[in-house]
Amino acid sequence: MEEISTVKREIKQLRKSMRLLDALASSDVSNTKRLDMLRASPQSEAVQAEIARIKRSLDSIDAKKLSGEIIKLEEKYMKAISALPPLDKTIFLEFCIEGLPYWKIGMNTGYSPDGIKKRLYKMIEKIAREINP
Repeated sequence: MEEISTVKREIKQLRKSMRLLDALASSDVSNTKRLDMLRASPQSEAVQAEIARIKRSLDSIDAKKLSGEIIKLEEKYMKAISALPPLDKTIFLEFCIEGLPYWKIGMNTGYSPDGIKKRLYKMIEKIAREINP
C-alpha cells in the first residue's frame, strides 16, 4: 500500500513540476521582454528599481534543477508506463500528466468517469509493482 501512495505522490509531483516549468518558461519570456523595454526607456529611479526587481526574479528561477527533477521522475516511471496497453497508457498520461478530469478522459475514450477512476487505480497498482518488484 505504501508503494501505491509513493507512486501517486511522485506522479502528482511530476505533473506539478511540469506545469511549473511551463509557467516559468512563459514568465521568463515575459520578464525578458519587459526588461528590454525598460532598458530602452528613460532611466528614472522607478524604472531602475523595476529593472532590479525583474533581474532578481529572473535570477531566482532554477529551471535546470526543476527539469532535473522532472527527468529523474520520468526515467523512474517511463519503463512501467511504456509497458501499459495503449488505451491505459493514453488514460494514464491524460490524467497524470495533462491533468484532465475523469469525465473528460471518459468522453475521449468512451468510458464512464467511474470506469476511468477504477482503471487508473489498477494502473497505479501495476506501476507500483513494476518499479518495486
